[in-house]
Amino acid sequence: MNDPQRMNCTYWSAAEMRLPVLKHKEVYTMAEFFLKNDELAVKISSRGAEIRSVLDNETGREYMWQADPAFWGWTSPVLFPILGNVAYDKFRYAGKTYEMKQHGFARRSEFEEASVEGADIGFALCDSADTLAVYPFKFRLEVGYALSGR
Repeated sequence: MNDPQRMNCTYWSAAEMRLPVLKHKEVYTMAEFFLKNDELAVKISSRGAEIRSVLDNETGREYMWQADPAFWGWTSPVLFPILGNVAYDKFRYAGKTYEMKQHGFARRSEFEEASVEGADIGFALCDSADTLAVYPFKFRLEVGYALSGR
């Protein structure tokens, strides 16, 4: 646990991460984070490290899709470890079959706030027993956001 690559990571159970299959209407544990300057206010969810809102401070105009689940329940999902699908939602590696749903699991996972170089706010998602059950590689995924001007 003293590995600096794995610092600032919380290890979630499968029930908390909802791996490997999630539905848009499930209740998620999440926190909201905000970045603001003179021109814009940005709201970011810890679930998926997803930008949920970009609001013009002067006009009140919202620039992000508001995730209407009747059409598409995301605003700006972080897609990891894959973009798209694997055939039949399964892949083989080193003689073992793994199940991987469309676009992977990051967008459905709870990220922890973390220090990311060059970012005003950052998030991290680390490998765990639950992620290794669906993706057999160790990782630390960092997502950072910086707000400058418009």
